[in-house]
Amino acid sequence: MADGHPRFVVDRNRLTGGGISSGLDESLKLIELLSGTEAAQGVQQTTQYYPDPPVSSDIPNVIKSPMP
Repeated sequence: MADGHPRFVVDRNRLTGGGISSGLDESLKLIELLSGTEAAQGVQQTTQYYPDPPVSSDIPNVIKSPMP
């Protein structure tokens, strides 16, 4: 288990992630590990993936039901 809520985790020789958009971050990390930072930056620029969400919130510790 990883502390916090990371989008991906590098653990020894494994790279794991979860979710759709975190897979994009995970893919860039994999490219960086295999081919270097410059290659990963090139892919990021080519795909125009610059994560900066328009809305920011925290992951809650307890999910609240919308029903009263």
